[in-house]
Amino acid sequence: MPKSEYDFLMKKPIIEILDGDACLDNLISEDKIHNGQPMNVEIHMPYLSGPDICDLSEKFGSPIEYDIFSRWSYMQEMFEKAKYKNKTQEILSYLFSKTNFSMCKNISDLSVEMFEEYYQKATTLAIKKINNFIDYTGDKLIIKNNNVFLKSDLFEIKSKYIQKIDRTYIKEVQSKANENLRQGNFDSVLTQARTLLEEVFMYVLEVDGIQPSRKGNIKKLYGQVKLAYSMSTGKDVDKRINELLSGLENIVNAIAEMRNKESDAHGLGRKRIKVEEHHARLALNAALTMADFILSVSAKNISKRK
Repeated sequence: MPKSEYDFLMKKPIIEILDGDACLDNLISEDKIHNGQPMNVEIHMPYLSGPDICDLSEKFGSPIEYDIFSRWSYMQEMFEKAKYKNKTQEILSYLFSKTNFSMCKNISDLSVEMFEEYYQKATTLAIKKINNFIDYTGDKLIIKNNNVFLKSDLFEIKSKYIQKIDRTYIKEVQSKANENLRQGNFDSVLTQARTLLEEVFMYVLEVDGIQPSRKGNIKKLYGQVKLAYSMSTGKDVDKRINELLSGLENIVNAIAEMRNKESDAHGLGRKRIKVEEHHARLALNAALTMADFILSVSAKNISKRK
């Protein structure tokens, strides 16, 4: 069976969240009154019966015959089939959609305002609990534009659609980033700095016939570049060259961390600090220098083969 980044969905605690078994929290509902008092409403993802799961799987192109098996086993079968058809992300997005919640019988009588509150709490808590389970993977689920993705999917770069990356391209990126600097969009400058490095790394790897990592992990990409061009530090390399190479790696690591914690590609967190112009300018100039160097190394490598 093929491996998938979404294999964690096969685990029972996560299935219990997605099929509506797990109670996520409680909500005081003034729409439901008992003995003159607002009632507690348990917050769940919409409950999916066995037939519901089979119908959902069929909806996304993978029919499942309903029998006497557990709901858990139907969920596993649905995600297993979705993996082969590349439908996992679509199914997840549906499970977290308002369309799915609107069919939830226990909240069908809530007011529009209470339904919205229930929906927001349920989806937020479900994502949070699932991410706690998959923290070990270094990835996480996020909701963006009413779709549910793994974070790594969102930042996948498609450099193969860029015909050529050269110094002219770098100057174009610099020009756009400088405009953001003038407008005070410093977070966007950090994003442009990292994206430039990702695109350059992927481009030179593809030029050399090497399949680059497609998961938005800039450190992994740089590791591939170092290996391809023998740029690793070592005892047999001059100390001064080692220091330069270490400096390059520090640039990659710093820009990766700044973007993860500060840029407009992510939500604000506790580690959020204000990005000043000089920080953004430093990150941009460091990325420009790094990109130019890597293109030079690639060009030299190509010329040696001619």
